[in-house]
Amino acid sequence: MAGLLVDVYGLAELSAPSPATRLTCLWLHHPRMQTKEIMGDFASRTVAAWNERRKASAIAAGRGLVALAFDQRNHGTRLVSEIANRSWKAGNETHAIDMMGAIRGMVEDTRGLMDVVEGYLGCAGAEGAVVDGHYVMGRSLGGHSAWQLMFGDERVTAGVIVIGCPDYMGESPFLSPGVVIGMKVGRGKEGDEPDADMGEDSATFGPRTTHCSGYL
Repeated sequence: MAGLLVDVYGLAELSAPSPATRLTCLWLHHPRMQTKEIMGDFASRTVAAWNERRKASAIAAGRGLVALAFDQRNHGTRLVSEIANRSWKAGNETHAIDMMGAIRGMVEDTRGLMDVVEGYLGCAGAEGAVVDGHYVMGRSLGGHSAWQLMFGDERVTAGVIVIGCPDYMGESPFLSPGVVIGMKVGRGKEGDEPDADMGEDSATFGPRTTHCSGYL
């Protein structure tokens, strides 16, 4: 898609139990030093869970979910310099600049794909289906970029952040060692209930973010 190798999960399942007419795209951002393939398990389980819901609900049947993963800049099929992915301790003096560039680049790459994904999916078998929803899931470096995508594009209305910082330029209490934190924040309208039922047509959590960080 648009010059990038993108793995698409769930495309074949869009026709069952009935053809999906509306699509939600779940964009998957992988960790530093990894590749798009590591997000395959997340993608497969998420898509399978949603398709089970489609089978059980007439309301949800018309909405399909596809998960999409592509390599972060300077990772996997896009690798240019191995040292640029390493930390200061590993000898990379420009680690902070490299990571900032990777985060900003992943955001722009995802936004660009969001502009054209409906056409590509239509040519791949989802003809006639309208892409009207975008979610993001990211881990580690992918968690940082997922936050920035949420902030930078209003089309992204829900996300799952695993070990990611909303303010990677400063200190964050969510990254304290030995602490695991779950947090939900919203893009909903003022006065919305934070745990309001988003209805059976929502492919995940509705317009909010689940954030988990730290380690046990």
